[in-house]
Amino acid sequence: MAPYFGSVRYMSARNFDQFKQAVEYWSAPSSNLVYADVKGNIGWVIGGLAPIRSNWDGLLPVPGDGRFEWAGRWKGEQLPRVYNPSRGTSPRRTK
Repeated sequence: MAPYFGSVRYMSARNFDQFKQAVEYWSAPSSNLVYADVKGNIGWVIGGLAPIRSNWDGLLPVPGDGRFEWAGRWKGEQLPRVYNPSRGTSPRRTK
């Protein structure tokens, strides 16, 4: 199945918790995904595959010689996300 089919799940979410769970199936390149509902709630979630790599800070590309292989991937609550942030403040992580 194509990676972007994960979007079918979050398009039918009825609340932010369902939206966050559905984004777990987004396996296309990392994307900023935004939530809004008719009650005025808003949210932001990162979707995609974000690698955990030892010996790497993410600032520059790495050689493909095996020293920087994935040691898993960041997922779910480990990735940044916010829900109804206060205006003008830094994003808060939801629990």
